[in-house]
Amino acid sequence: MNRLWNWLKTAIENRPITFVIVGGVIIYPLAILITILLIASVRHTSIFVLPFLSAFIVVGFHWFVARYERKSRIAQIIAIVPAGFFALLCIVSGVGIMESHMCWKDPATGSIECRIP
Repeated sequence: MNRLWNWLKTAIENRPITFVIVGGVIIYPLAILITILLIASVRHTSIFVLPFLSAFIVVGFHWFVARYERKSRIAQIIAIVPAGFFALLCIVSGVGIMESHMCWKDPATGSIECRIP
């Protein structure tokens, strides 16, 4: 594991823009695929938080870029733009879920209740 970690740190130091572009192209579709698989598992587990666990992959990628990329401002900008778009997508999805009445706020208790179709 230490060899992989050192290779990743060397790769981001030597070719930061390439690392961010290739890493983003790999990480985002992987996170979406895992989200889809976890959404399918919600019907069996009834744990509604499971699909959001894939966000840790995206957050980990951006943490790694922010932590170890110090030379290239362009690479940092290329990394932050999809992160902002992803955050906006999450907010819009959350609003869409609330508007579709899959989840609603109970006026009596103030708690959010969800119904899985």
